[in-house]
Amino acid sequence: MKQILMALNFCHQKGYAHKGITPQHVMVVKLEQEYSYLVKLIGFGHAQKIGAHKLAPSIITPNNLFTAPEADSSQHAEKLDIWGCGVIFLELVCGEHQFPNFLEQKTEIIGHAVDNQNLSYREKEVITDFLTKMLETDPAQRLNAETALKHPLFEISYQRGRCLR
Repeated sequence: MKQILMALNFCHQKGYAHKGITPQHVMVVKLEQEYSYLVKLIGFGHAQKIGAHKLAPSIITPNNLFTAPEADSSQHAEKLDIWGCGVIFLELVCGEHQFPNFLEQKTEIIGHAVDNQNLSYREKEVITDFLTKMLETDPAQRLNAETALKHPLFEISYQRGRCLR
């Protein structure tokens, strides 16, 4: 997750939004060192300059879980990427990728996904907070990539040796 956010942060700092963050656009390369992987973003065909007046069409179709609620707006293009990243993390946490009525039941889905994990109370609290902030319906309140990288989630994952780095 951290490597995906680092790639998005780089893109956003250069002034571009990917606009198509899905598992199909995340490539994982095994490195020579045991348990070492490099994550790369691919599929930049619909990337767009942040702040462009007209939002270019997204490769993500409406009614798709990876499509942020504000997908039709030209504001906050980089926040579309954060929504997609949040959905990927939710899928990693709960091992599922079908969430009917997600927007209406977001809090319950996140809570259920985290509660079913063998984690300490603090870890569950941090993961719930991270997911809630990544999947915030209001793009102005949603984390950006730079802030997401500073979230306590990555401290906990480092301390426990978890594969969230």
